[in-house]
Amino acid sequence: METRCWSLNGFSLDHAAQAHQTSAPYPKDQSEFDACDFEAEWLDEFGAPFIKGSPLKIGCLLREHHPLEINGTHMIIGEVQRLQYPRRPSGTMAASR
Repeated sequence: METRCWSLNGFSLDHAAQAHQTSAPYPKDQSEFDACDFEAEWLDEFGAPFIKGSPLKIGCLLREHHPLEINGTHMIIGEVQRLQYPRRPSGTMAASR
C-alpha cells in the first residue's frame, strides 16, 4: 500500500470473471489491470487508477491498516475521496447502467 489509496470499480456481469481475477495475488511489479486486460484511467491526480468505462468509480484513501493474526490477512479501512456514478435527472444513482 505504498500509494495509500485504491479504487473500487463497478462492472457488468459479462466482465465478472475478469473483475474477480483482479483480486488474485500478483507480483509487486505486475499490474492487475494489465493482467486482467482492463484499461486504466487516471482521474484528477488521484493516486490509483480506475477501470476505464466503469459506470461506478470509488477512490479510497487508507486510514487504518490492521494485520490479523487469526488468518494472516489484513483489514484495511479507507475513506472515500472520490465517487463517480451515472445519475438520473433527479440526482439519484442509475444503477442499471
